[in-house]
Amino acid sequence: MSHRCLLATFLVLLFIGPACAAELAVLTDANWDRLAPAGKEADCILGDFAFRSDKIMAVVAQPLPTRNANMTVKQVGGAVIDLTLTENPNDQLSAYYPGMRRHVFTAAEIKQKDGKKVVLVCTAPAQAAKAEPKTDAQPEVRLEYELEDGQPYLLVRSIFKNTSDQPLEITLEDDLRADDFDKKAKAGPTDFFWVHDHYFEQAYGLLVEKHALKTRSDKRNSVIQYLPEKSETPTVKLGPGQSYELVRRIIPGSHLLAIKGEALRLQGKTAVHCGWNLVDPAFKPVAGVDVTLKQGEDVYGTARSDARGWVRADLPPEKFTLTLKTPGRTTLERQIDLTGYKTDETLNSEYKLETPAQVVATITDEKGGPIPCKVAFKGKGESTSPNWGPPNARQGVVNLFYSENGKFTVPINPGEYEATVTYGPEYDLVRVPLTIEKGKSAPLKAVLKRAFATPGWVSADFHSHSTPSGDNTTDQRGRVLNLLCEHIEFAPCTEHNRIDSYTPHLKALGVEKLMGTCTGIELTGDPLPLNHQNAFPLKMKPRTQDNGAPTNDRDPQKQIRRLAEWDDKAEKLVQQNHPDIGWLFFDKDGDGKPNEGYKDGFAYMNVIEVHPIHEVLTGAPTRVYTDPMGKKMEYNHTIFNWLQLLNQGHRIPGVVNTDAHYNFHGSGGLRNFVRSDAKTPGEIDPLEIVRHSKKGHIVMSNGPFMEVKLNDAIPGDVLRLEGGKGKLHVRVLCPNWLDVDRVQVLLNGKADANLNFTRKTHPELFHDKALKFEHAIDLTLREDSHVIVVALAEESEIGEVMGPLWGRQKPAAMSNPIFVDVDGNGFKANGDTLGSPLPAKGGKPVK
Repeated sequence: MSHRCLLATFLVLLFIGPACAAELAVLTDANWDRLAPAGKEADCILGDFAFRSDKIMAVVAQPLPTRNANMTVKQVGGAVIDLTLTENPNDQLSAYYPGMRRHVFTAAEIKQKDGKKVVLVCTAPAQAAKAEPKTDAQPEVRLEYELEDGQPYLLVRSIFKNTSDQPLEITLEDDLRADDFDKKAKAGPTDFFWVHDHYFEQAYGLLVEKHALKTRSDKRNSVIQYLPEKSETPTVKLGPGQSYELVRRIIPGSHLLAIKGEALRLQGKTAVHCGWNLVDPAFKPVAGVDVTLKQGEDVYGTARSDARGWVRADLPPEKFTLTLKTPGRTTLERQIDLTGYKTDETLNSEYKLETPAQVVATITDEKGGPIPCKVAFKGKGESTSPNWGPPNARQGVVNLFYSENGKFTVPINPGEYEATVTYGPEYDLVRVPLTIEKGKSAPLKAVLKRAFATPGWVSADFHSHSTPSGDNTTDQRGRVLNLLCEHIEFAPCTEHNRIDSYTPHLKALGVEKLMGTCTGIELTGDPLPLNHQNAFPLKMKPRTQDNGAPTNDRDPQKQIRRLAEWDDKAEKLVQQNHPDIGWLFFDKDGDGKPNEGYKDGFAYMNVIEVHPIHEVLTGAPTRVYTDPMGKKMEYNHTIFNWLQLLNQGHRIPGVVNTDAHYNFHGSGGLRNFVRSDAKTPGEIDPLEIVRHSKKGHIVMSNGPFMEVKLNDAIPGDVLRLEGGKGKLHVRVLCPNWLDVDRVQVLLNGKADANLNFTRKTHPELFHDKALKFEHAIDLTLREDSHVIVVALAEESEIGEVMGPLWGRQKPAAMSNPIFVDVDGNGFKANGDTLGSPLPAKGGKPVK
């Protein structure tokens, strides 16, 4: 490794352009590409106010009572919802609320639209105190946003005026939503507030004039208090007619070192220009190097090198320890002594990093062609498993690497590893031992062989999430990669309270032919968990509030009807998500007394989530859940309650979905095999999936594939079976990493002892290759019956292939019912409650 100090007598200008003025405008389709910031958390829509200078892009939401950034970032009118650098737009801000949402901004006016400085003014009228709900009186507020060319900040000025005839106390507080940022300023007094997302390379800082700062933060929200001089509280008393001004500067940057440097300069402190250029032995830039500056044991700040291999920051004239760390290379540590340097002096350094140890993967299908795959790297012996990124990352997620085509190169520390290569449960896995040597490339070659085909059926997940949902920060393209690499062949985009699409990601990856999709939504309201319903396909209106989605409603009956009738009652699938069946169907009031439930919504439910299917044969009406704090709660057992529901005449097909929110083994753990005539996933017609799903032509699974036919009827069909006799054909197939050892037929929800087949009792029916079970079962029914087949493994788990959550489940597949009419008078449910009362509302503490 080499190090060269380049003292500040030169500056390399990579891009030189004409001087440009700042700009402020209402977002329109015409100016969108120029003014709308990019970034994982960008939430701007048409009608918002967009700022752009030579350094900063920002968006202030239009002051409408209905303006929400997403499901959890609400009432953003007048708030900053996007903020990033112009040179490299990368918005990660959820929202910055001046006034901590106490003031309702009702108007906004552009005071200066271009020139050296642009100005937006938002106004909030005074509010009288209220008894119900209890709210304090609030002053009139004039909120000014200023952006000036050449300045590294957005200036925010609040002018509070007491327009009443009584004294008024105001609280000087803001709050900022920076969800899942890994570092935030310590709680308590500070002269500079900051938050930093190291992996996604965005930081925000805040300075205030003439006030002391005091902050506190949790995983999502930060509260920023402003204490006037000689005051110990963030409050000011205004007499009638008096005003008070509060000025802050919000600084965006690509890392914490950058915004700390800008803060030094704005505070008038000495700031030395520093830069570190990280290159490989061929002097090519090395991006993504973790850079840490420490003073003793305290971390001053961190950064990641950019695409040109640079990290730049202004630092105080002090001593630091510099650490450069990246997978596959030896960590480099150097001492930096800036004492004696003066403001605007420069110290640029170049560090030559060694050639990395890395894996060069070539994963193919049996014909030698490209194939998506998930590769899990596990350290063996003393080698530690890699950690390329957090669970919400895109491609390198913890110890997983998702590849859309099987070809990738990824750095990894020298050591011994095992790579497990998979492409969902229709393909056998391949395990490859790897020895990684320092500075060398190790080939990872594997051929993924299809264990079995599923002609006429496609695997689907109807329920997934990513950061547009608002309750997580997962990269959406990472969600698509996760689905793709688990061989999900059809997945609608179902973000919370926002119509959205996976299509742009599939096109960017070049894999439109490998996964079918369509627009969709999870309409999410209260009460939980009842009032969540998915629907697809829906018409998307880009760049509008929630992309044209319906609004939620506190009444689940009104909400599901609104969703079902959206788009002028266009054809769609409406799915009831994670229900408490007792509360939804039999105990609307939640008081334990039976009633008709939310009956006005039943007709709009096309399918209903019923997992966990691997527990269906326990026969338990409830299940106990222990939360992370050790509190035990007893909930209704959805799969058992669904069987009871079928016996009461509610013929709502069952589905299972992951409801994935993160990309670390998020998708793939549950799936639905749905009838489809499409030849390739890219040819899937969403409405064909809708129609077959409504009919119940679905086999639910956490891995195994199962075919079920009663004579010629498939799951979901109604069959007239004269005399009650028929042949039930069952085939179960698995890859080399799954097994089943029991097949059980349920008649009207009950496990028939004569229709129970296990490896121990019927070894001749079970096999050890992909075909695990095949048998034509003689069936004799004495009454109308719905027939369900369950295949599962009682002696094994799915295992680590599917990660710590799904891996603990028993492999299982479960068909939807075939409804058999024995007497010719149409199928009639028998009303059996399966030995337990119909459920009431669940969720009771366990003593």
